[in-house]
Amino acid sequence: GSNQLQIDIEGGSSATVDLSSLVGTDDQTASEVNITDAGGNFTATDVEGALSELAAGSTDDQNLTGATLDGSNQLQIDIEGGTSATVDLSSLVGTDDQTASEVNITDAGGNFTATDVEGALSETSRAEPRPLWTYRVWWARTTRRPRR
Repeated sequence: GSNQLQIDIEGGSSATVDLSSLVGTDDQTASEVNITDAGGNFTATDVEGALSELAAGSTDDQNLTGATLDGSNQLQIDIEGGTSATVDLSSLVGTDDQTASEVNITDAGGNFTATDVEGALSETSRAEPRPLWTYRVWWARTTRRPRR
């Protein structure tokens, strides 16, 4: 917090330098920061100019042209005007071994007290089924009988 730099030397006297005058003086803008473009990608010589060139000159409009998964779990992604990439997905085979009790549910309707699939299935199996006569009463009330 004191902005004091102390320099110690073996067998000699220490020196202290007050750096307070430097605090808050780094207020550069991107146009004030020079770049060295070793790759020759920009005509600009500062960061702001290089960023403008990137924004204006973005011509990467390639599309993915295909994705193929073969029988040996190799996924090939094809790109327009580019080289295809292949990924070996074999290490993922057989890794999804969840049980119903490990899969959480969010019951927005408030139908279950359980928070996982196993519990919800258990609750539904214990639910009382509606007696058949309730459906017959409903049917009788909702259908019209022809007059004789």
